[in-house]
Amino acid sequence: MKIIEQTIHKIQTVKKVIVARRHFDKYPPVFIIGAPRSGTTLLFQLLASWSGFSTAFEPWQIWKESIGNGDNDTYQGEVTQKGKLKLLLRYFEIIQDGKPFLLSKNPRDSLRLNYLNDIFPNARFIHIIRDGRDVTASIVKAWKTPNYRTDIEYDWIHCRIPGYREISTLPSHLKGAMIWVTCISFIEKALTPSIMKRYYSLRYEDLIENSDAELAKLISFLNINIQEEQFDELILKINNNVLLKNENPTRKFTLEGGAINSNSEDDAGSGTLSESIRIGKWKNDLRKDEVEECMPILESLLRRYGYIA
Repeated sequence: MKIIEQTIHKIQTVKKVIVARRHFDKYPPVFIIGAPRSGTTLLFQLLASWSGFSTAFEPWQIWKESIGNGDNDTYQGEVTQKGKLKLLLRYFEIIQDGKPFLLSKNPRDSLRLNYLNDIFPNARFIHIIRDGRDVTASIVKAWKTPNYRTDIEYDWIHCRIPGYREISTLPSHLKGAMIWVTCISFIEKALTPSIMKRYYSLRYEDLIENSDAELAKLISFLNINIQEEQFDELILKINNNVLLKNENPTRKFTLEGGAINSNSEDDAGSGTLSESIRIGKWKNDLRKDEVEECMPILESLLRRYGYIA
């Protein structure tokens, strides 16, 4: 009897896998990637407003329950074919009726793009990049926040980069810089010619400062239909719901001294109410000596992405 039950279970699982694969072949999933505190949440909130998306906000539990905790978030050498099938089915469970496309946002996915591409060979990847100095400043702030979720054993937040245990005692600004560089480096290494055809990158600062053009290009890449009225609403979301604090709002923030004020507690722009700075915040939030210590880590990528000359 037990053998019969196991056989039936295997047959049912195979059927589910076939259905899931066919679905994702027809409706390619979209994964938002990038270092933490780079604007992945803002981008997720913008795209999630489209009616065709079933959404998964940082579904780290899918990986933990399917694969285990792993040595770090790359899961290098730890994901078997069986594990990939588990992940496929777990992501498929997210799909809702009438919302056939999966939209997932998880900075940790930046470290395991190769696995996602194996599981979803038609997936589209949107990579948002933010000034590494601002990312570092934001991570430092998060590390100081008592209620921010951490790895209790190693006092670690955000992406568990390779070797994170060994560097867990370093100052938070150095850890933040290493997280930014590692996430971008892993993404760059994973960009095969096949993935490049389904890959889109944008700078966070460009999205904030030139919202109309950047959002239009992103929508074109995704090939989704957005009505003009909804497009305007998305622009207001990018500008952080300024209607809440300004009776005569403008569509753009003004750039003053390299800093753009926002109404967001999450300085990358999640839309909650408080005063913060989204662009150039590192000038206020990092000490001069902290910036000098971070620059040897950040400099090469900052130059490559146009943040320094």
